[in-house]
Amino acid sequence: MSTMYWETAPCPAEGGRVRAGSSAVARGLGPVAALVLATACGGAQVDPCASDADCAASSACDRGSCVDPLRVPLPDLRSRRIVIGAAGDGTVVSAVCCESASFGGNDVLVVGSSDGAGAYRSYLAFDLDEIREVEVVAAELRLSTVRRWCAGESPLEILVHAARQGWLPESLTWLSQPGATGQPLGHAVTRPAWSRETVIDVTRLVAGWSTGAIANHGLVVRARTERRGERVAWYSAEATDPRLRPMLEVYVR
Repeated sequence: MSTMYWETAPCPAEGGRVRAGSSAVARGLGPVAALVLATACGGAQVDPCASDADCAASSACDRGSCVDPLRVPLPDLRSRRIVIGAAGDGTVVSAVCCESASFGGNDVLVVGSSDGAGAYRSYLAFDLDEIREVEVVAAELRLSTVRRWCAGESPLEILVHAARQGWLPESLTWLSQPGATGQPLGHAVTRPAWSRETVIDVTRLVAGWSTGAIANHGLVVRARTERRGERVAWYSAEATDPRLRPMLEVYVR
């Protein structure tokens, strides 16, 4: 294996520019190493020129400036984290007593089934202005558990769907709910009696919202099998502690 040597200073002279024939290149640095060195030493070479003849051997004249192809800046591929709180939410209940009742102002969201015959499903809406026209790398729906409302110790599978149409928390009921569209776009398994938080991968859904491929009418959360007496509850957007409210944790670039 050949040994690579650096000059005394990591960035060559001549204003910190890496030129063809400089000691950094002449001593055998490969293109990748030269590119890393060049990036560390500053921006691209910008000497004025009229033709390639006015530039150093490895540079070319591009629109009046000498540009060294070994010194093209590396793209920033790091993702950044954006947290989006729920703009509105609500639970709908299928029991005869409650099918026309709205629970949009409640501080708890529930999915699963009651001890009687009623099923619970919850809707959440998010304002996505911060992530429009960006690449969504990953997205998770994070829900904090309200233990006193939970029932059942068996694993409970939770599904997330895109909502079919728009809705308002104050008028959302079992009878008026828009329903879900398509196949589930997120799922997780939780144990209601033990879980402190439910985290659901919703990358496909949020990416679709961001590009417009999926209309953003919010999402529906439900249990796959709404078995009697098995349910999980989470804090809603009305929770007193903002740290417990539903949120989307999105990584974009």
